[in-house]
Formats: sequence, structure tokens, C-alpha cells
Amino acid sequence: ILDEQEQYFFYCSCLAAANGCPVTVRTFDFGSDRTVADANQGPQSSKLGLRGIRNSLLVSALSALLSVYFSALTAYGIHAYDFKFKKLAFTFILLIMMMPTQVSALGFVRLITKMGMADTLAPLFLPSIAAPVVFYFMLQYMEGNLPMEIVEAARIDGASTKQCFFHVTLPLLMPAIRINVVTNIIGSLSVFDIIMSLTEGGPGYATESLSIYIMRMCYGSKTG
Repeated sequence: ILDEQEQYFFYCSCLAAANGCPVTVRTFDFGSDRTVADANQGPQSSKLGLRGIRNSLLVSALSALLSVYFSALTAYGIHAYDFKFKKLAFTFILLIMMMPTQVSALGFVRLITKMGMADTLAPLFLPSIAAPVVFYFMLQYMEGNLPMEIVEAARIDGASTKQCFFHVTLPLLMPAIRINVVTNIIGSLSVFDIIMSLTEGGPGYATESLSIYIMRMCYGSKTG
């Protein structure tokens, strides 16, 4: 019977073989006694792995929900309404989209630390409220698939702004929403750098994600 580490290495080898990649057999030197103990403690290690999966699924679900909803709402406002500084707002969002993550990473870490949220899962999904890439994708989809005649007809029939968005716009955006939900979930499941910068999976293992758990099991990095 394979232990947990051997199962993981076997799983990675199967993925590599399925993708046509060469399979390399490696051994890993665990750098701390704590990590070796965690790797060999059986049920407790499985609980940590399940916690990592739970945290990853929670963060990915919330990130996908927040980014899609607020990006669609913002894109609808830009697409359906004419207001002062509309072009300036659109340009500002594009500039944020082109800004590398590394430029704002240090300031983000300092801000989250001052707000007392460094040891929570909140910093992993709250920034998804402002997702300029998802906004741009939604806006481009609206311009090609959401004729304003449909929205105007709904307004003439007495639909409110809220009804126009939820009952007219969102159903037409479902193909774009599905694509963005899938891509956001994939990206959130692989999140690593933010967790390492803020919590390293701590306190304890409360914010440990699946990627952090795999790294700790394989390379012996101390977390918490």
C-alpha cells in the first residue's frame, strides 16, 4: 500500500505520462523534523490535506463569484450608460489591467497587514472584486452580444435598472460567465505567492491551501 507521499508522486507521474512528458523519479530531502513528522503521521497529515483542499475550494469559489459579479456589473454600467468621465474611467481600468502584479504586491501586503487581515483567507478572495481582466472580457462580450435595443425595450416595458441587469443582461452573459468562472477557479486553486507572502499557511495551518500543502510535503518548507 502506498503512503500519502508515494500516492502524490505516483499521481504526478501519471499526469506527466498522460501529457506525453518524460517521467523523472525523484527523492526529496525534508528539511525539518516537523515536516518529516507531518509527512509520517498518517491521519493527521490527511486532515491537513483536506483542510488545504477545503481552503482552496472556498477561496476559488468566492474569487470566481466576486470577480464575475462585480466585473459584469461594472461592464454593464460602462456599456449601457453614458455619464461624465466614462472614457476616463475605462482608461483607468485598462491602466490597472496592464500594471504588473509585482508593482503593487508590496503595498498590498503592507495594507493587509495594517488592516489585521494577514492571517486570514480574506486577502485571497477580496481583491477579486476588482478584476480588470474579467471586466474587459465582459465588456467586449457585451459589445458583440448585448444589443442596447433589448435593454431599451425592457426599460420601455417598465423594467427597473436592477431587473434589466439580473433578468435581461445576465442571462445573455451566461457563456462569458461560465468561461470566467472556470478560469478563475483554475487560477485560484493554484494560488501560492500571496499565501507565502502573508501567512505561509499559518497561523498553524488555518490558511494553508492545496498548493502550500503539496510544497510543504514535497520540499519540507516550514509553514505556520
